[in-house]
Amino acid sequence: MTQPKSQSAGWLGRWSSTPLYLRILLAMLLGLIVGLLLGERALVFEIPSVVILQLLGTLAPPLILIAVTHVLMTTEIAGKTAARLAGLLYSTRRWQY
Repeated sequence: MTQPKSQSAGWLGRWSSTPLYLRILLAMLLGLIVGLLLGERALVFEIPSVVILQLLGTLAPPLILIAVTHVLMTTEIAGKTAARLAGLLYSTRRWQY
């Protein structure tokens, strides 16, 4: 028997149960509002935002490589699908110089 997940009370519990795309949209809307309200004073947030974007840009390629490698290593391909994949690989290699 499975027990139901316990929901955290309060705004943090609600925030955690909100879908990621909605959290992203809400954060973008909040950033837009703060930027419009603060005007030139919003430049204080420039340095942290640049650092965060650089970190994300640095982390993205290795994380994508790990995800693709994991999928390739754990996927079970058998039967007709394996034969079709082998045929595709052979046909693409034949045309390379």
